[in-house]
Amino acid sequence: MTDYSIGQARVIEIDGVAAGIVVAEEGGFRFFSTQRPFDPLDRRLFRSLKQATSAAQRRLQGKIPPREPRPNRAGEADLMLAIPGLFLLPV
Repeated sequence: MTDYSIGQARVIEIDGVAAGIVVAEEGGFRFFSTQRPFDPLDRRLFRSLKQATSAAQRRLQGKIPPREPRPNRAGEADLMLAIPGLFLLPV
């Protein structure tokens, strides 16, 4: 486990894998995933850096099940523009 400091953010590395970045904010540390195995932890708020690191370690070991997909946040509607034929283009 390695922990690199970048200003108010820290990179969490588990067994040589960059799991994510945690950013200090009011109430704890916000986790931002950098690899798919850690996506279930993405945007979660942890009370401490140690708690975020432990969660990432458990996730890598498969002890934290995947989360249900969360609904889109306000303003992030998935819009698709239909064009005659087989193509759909994101808008």
